[in-house]
Amino acid sequence: MPETVLLGAAEIEGIEGRLVDQILERNPDGSRLAVVGVRTRGVVLADRLRSRLEQRLGAKLPWGALDI
Repeated sequence: MPETVLLGAAEIEGIEGRLVDQILERNPDGSRLAVVGVRTRGVVLADRLRSRLEQRLGAKLPWGALDI
């Protein structure tokens, strides 16, 4: 069966950027934010979003992972 690519790297990066924009629209100073990822792949996404949020906010955010 041939491999099907649903989203390329550029599309994923764009979606992540929009998610960060939406998060910051609702929490502009980031004071009430914590980023949590659900193992396994959710942790990768949470880390990528946390990194982008920290860059935009200029501050570190608490983060963690759940193994459910």
